[in-house]
Amino acid sequence: VRRLWERASDTAVFVEPGTPDGYGRVLAARDAILAAGGVTVAPCPHDRPCPLPTGDWCHFAVRLPRSQAHRAVKGVARGFEDEKLSYAVLARGRERRARSRVIRQPGIHSGHVYLDLCETDGLRRETVTRRDKEAYRRARKVAWGDAWVLEECAREWRQADTLDDPLMRHAAKHAAAGVWFGLRARIQAGEVDGELL
Repeated sequence: VRRLWERASDTAVFVEPGTPDGYGRVLAARDAILAAGGVTVAPCPHDRPCPLPTGDWCHFAVRLPRSQAHRAVKGVARGFEDEKLSYAVLARGRERRARSRVIRQPGIHSGHVYLDLCETDGLRRETVTRRDKEAYRRARKVAWGDAWVLEECAREWRQADTLDDPLMRHAAKHAAAGVWFGLRARIQAGEVDGELL
């Protein structure tokens, strides 16, 4: 891990299967990079130890297409597969990162949405009700793994129009490209190749 970090010009991305063992390897890599002076960009909104209780692990899902040959080998008809993964994105500089992230599938019910969030202060369940129309609309669209905008920064995000930007949605859904704050500016400046997404 240290050698990979030394060879990285700015950012390192670690992706493992979304299992307890894979999560453990991601945490070990994250700890090594933090000890070497890196900062966490995603998915964690902080550089502190993971607040999840023992026996639980942080993982996300990405829907991948299945080729016809893949479907034949697996003996299935669906043209996609949901792969679970654990990941960490670390950088050398101070990157702007999400203030909170949805770490479980949102619970969408009639009139309210439950969001399990990892925040700078730890874990929290937020209930968003229909009473707050804008937040309720966003909560119904948010996906597992997306950044969640807290009310104090919602105005800033609406002005930046990041929630409806296809590039930002793509980065949020594909964990290996999870550096959506700052990534858009870097792509536009030519510092990062947009094809990497």
